[in-house]
Amino acid sequence: MGLFDAFATWTTRRYVFFIVWLIVHILLFIWGFFRVHNDPDLINLNEPLNWSLWISRAAGMCLIWDCAAILLPVCRNLLKLLRVSFINKIIPIDENIWFHKITAYSILICTVIHGAGHYINVYRLDAQHRLHPDKFQVSAAQLLFSSYAGITGHVMLLCMVLMYTTAKQSQRHKSFETFWYTHHLAFVFFIALLFHGLGCIVKDQHGRCRGYNSWHVFTVTLSLYVIERGIRFYRARMETRLIKVIQHPANVIELRIQKPGFTYKPGQYMFINIPEISNHQWHPFTITSSPFEDYVSVHIRQVGDWTRALGRRMGIEKAETPRGGAGGKGGKGQGQDKSEKIADKGEEVVATKTLTMPK
Repeated sequence: MGLFDAFATWTTRRYVFFIVWLIVHILLFIWGFFRVHNDPDLINLNEPLNWSLWISRAAGMCLIWDCAAILLPVCRNLLKLLRVSFINKIIPIDENIWFHKITAYSILICTVIHGAGHYINVYRLDAQHRLHPDKFQVSAAQLLFSSYAGITGHVMLLCMVLMYTTAKQSQRHKSFETFWYTHHLAFVFFIALLFHGLGCIVKDQHGRCRGYNSWHVFTVTLSLYVIERGIRFYRARMETRLIKVIQHPANVIELRIQKPGFTYKPGQYMFINIPEISNHQWHPFTITSSPFEDYVSVHIRQVGDWTRALGRRMGIEKAETPRGGAGGKGGKGQGQDKSEKIADKGEEVVATKTLTMPK
């Protein structure tokens, strides 16, 4: 799907929220820009660096906002509370994954501006260091690889490269495990972010530290996310029993699970974890059974590494793609005949494997 095709699928609420989000970023960038530009105490840096310092600090101001916001859409228990409040009329709570992606793109753009600006700053400071070593006592190598800002900045860049390259939809379908584990580098990213402002790399002419003091902004959402993970860990200890596995055509497996102690509505999804495949992976699947059934069912297609491992664990191997397609006028392909027979018989593989699911 192209960029314009993606925009075509947006709802009115998405457009409105995106415009507000864009305006907030523009205002933050302008504020951060002139906050440094008009500061008389930063004349020691404004004169040799000027515009590269201003745009790097302005983009950094936007990054504070983005890094604080990106964790909120993945706090599912918090969203559950907000969904029934008046906030849902203002913010599209049900668009949480979309909002998470928008924030990620915003972080990427601001990181490019912030990082490019600081690389130019380092180049200019190194030139001043060579001309006036008594006044500018720090070299480029020291700024990039021995300062708090340089070390943590490169750590965050590495985390972003790994997380962004494995978060593409094609990569998630191909190897969800790769996406899952690399996305947990976010913990390393936020730890590095907490230490990024230490060392006081930006000082005014009086030697006072002129950092953002931003740690308290994103630590609020970081604390909310830690609480969220604690709730998930507690609920993940709840066990339920798999009572039936049904093999359907097109490499689809239906899991029928003993109804747990929670209520749900049609169209909702639940997260499933199978410890024998992975202790840490939780996969979302749409609930396909009626709330009035005495079981909960999900239909899972074997398309990725985890779903194929699920099929092997249940004794169901992924069927080969039929070469003959639908066959000629009077018949069907050989592979499709096999699927038809399975569907007609309603072949069932009964299992007693215990699964664990979050409440």
